[in-house]
Amino acid sequence: ALEGFIWDITERKNQEQKIARLNRVYALLHEINNAIVRIHDRDALFWETCRIAVEHGELDVAWIGYLEAGSSDLVPMAHYGEGSEQLIRNPHSIRSDDPGYQCMINDALREKRVVVRNDLAAEAYVHSESAIAVSLGYQSGIAIPLLVDKQCVGVLVLYTAAAKFFTNDELQLMNELGRDLSFALNFIEKEVFWILIRMFEL
Repeated sequence: ALEGFIWDITERKNQEQKIARLNRVYALLHEINNAIVRIHDRDALFWETCRIAVEHGELDVAWIGYLEAGSSDLVPMAHYGEGSEQLIRNPHSIRSDDPGYQCMINDALREKRVVVRNDLAAEAYVHSESAIAVSLGYQSGIAIPLLVDKQCVGVLVLYTAAAKFFTNDELQLMNELGRDLSFALNFIEKEVFWILIRMFEL
């Protein structure tokens, strides 16, 4: 009877933690959607996204890299959280000859899908960014591709010290976050395009 009671309490605590975590991710999604409505500048939106992810989503680090037109190198555009400066100094490229080609971030860029690593230490020997993240105390990470006209143009990277953080429920919400940000980027890029066209017409 005692074992059953202990199991029941443990299960209830696990459920409470899961609900609290999902509520944080919902809050993150809500705040970023508010930012998308308010902000129509790409760089400003990137910075605000990273800030919200850490402050409202209670993740530890967020950074966004962008593939400039015609380039295979990922350029850091915004970052927030403890250790983010160290993480963005690590170069990324989608070229197959790049030493870090096989990693969470590059997989997301190449395959245009959200990629999760719930045990960063397991791939730390493969790629230096994972090793840096582990050295900073982070155990779980996720890379969310950003698409414009169905082409991958960048990635949002999130890290947390919590182990096995990204369950299927969080993954669904992160997919939604990626779609929302991609929708905003499509709008921003097209707005810039038409502004330039109008300038040349004058």
